[in-house]
Amino acid sequence: ALVLSRSSLLITGDCFVGKSKCPPRNDMTRITGWPAFSLTFFLFACQPNIPSTVTIIDGGQIHSVESSERVPLILLTQNGVMPQPNDRVLLNGVPVPIDLPLPATDSIQLQLRRAVTLTVNSPEGQQAIQTSAFTVGQAMNEAGFTFTKNDLLDPPAETHITQSLSVTFTPARDLTIYVGENILNIRSAAGTVGEALAEAGIPLIGFDTSSPLEREALPADGQIRVVRVYESISVALESI
Repeated sequence: ALVLSRSSLLITGDCFVGKSKCPPRNDMTRITGWPAFSLTFFLFACQPNIPSTVTIIDGGQIHSVESSERVPLILLTQNGVMPQPNDRVLLNGVPVPIDLPLPATDSIQLQLRRAVTLTVNSPEGQQAIQTSAFTVGQAMNEAGFTFTKNDLLDPPAETHITQSLSVTFTPARDLTIYVGENILNIRSAAGTVGEALAEAGIPLIGFDTSSPLEREALPADGQIRVVRVYESISVALESI
């Protein structure tokens, strides 16, 4: 607040009279112009937002209200919609922060995407996470999981989340495959030796065999040996 002391400043119609001399008239315009501008800016900034129609979608419930409020969290709670910590808000289909004013837009449709439970089964055990992500891959990333194209996600990463579901995450392992004198290093999350060999492009054919055997689980040391078996038919003529 601006406090004017009578002993130091007196405003008259012509000039400022106080302990100092009156400034020239051209200086008076410059001095008095800033408070007038500040007041105008303050009044403009304090003008309320014009009420507009806001559509709020919460699952199967739809609310249509007139409001000048622009912060999603306040808009939702004012209309009886209580978001939970892991829910997310969409403005016209695009995620926006729940606690910040909405950007300028011609229409306002707020959708509250409720979190569901994603049960993740991995070699480290079972973990339940609450997520409002759109896909399995997005949910896993947000939960701190990192995976590559060689890892196995069931259902796949691009699967859309519409309800609670279980996900099996099998990270790929380093494998070394010996085929004769050739050595091949790969990463695989296959369930059996045969599946890993097929992924590597060296499936067992005919009488070929492997160690461990084709239907066995991947070995703990990650080493697989392939033995190629070649069949030949020889014809010998024998005189009678």
